[in-house]
Amino acid sequence: MYSGRQTVAVVLWLACKGYIVTVKEGYGFIRCTDRDARMFFHYSELLDLDREIRLQQEVEFTVVQVLLQCDLKCMDVTSILRDSV
Repeated sequence: MYSGRQTVAVVLWLACKGYIVTVKEGYGFIRCTDRDARMFFHYSELLDLDREIRLQQEVEFTVVQVLLQCDLKCMDVTSILRDSV
C-alpha cells in the first residue's frame, strides 16, 4: 500500500471504532472495540493531520485486507469525540 506500486485491497468493515494501543515512528496499531482485533495503521492514513497521535486516543477507521496478504490494515483513520466508543 505504501510502496508506490498499485495494490488491490478489499474493504471489510466501514466506520469501525477503536483506540490507539501502539505508536511507533511512521506507524502504529489500533485495538478495535467491535471485534477482538489489533490492526496496523500507517501515518499516511491519518485524516486529522493537525492532531497529535497519542495512546488510548479514540478513532474511527475503515478496515481493509490487501489481496495476497493476511494482515488487516486501517485506512482513513480519524479522531472521534471522547467517550463515544
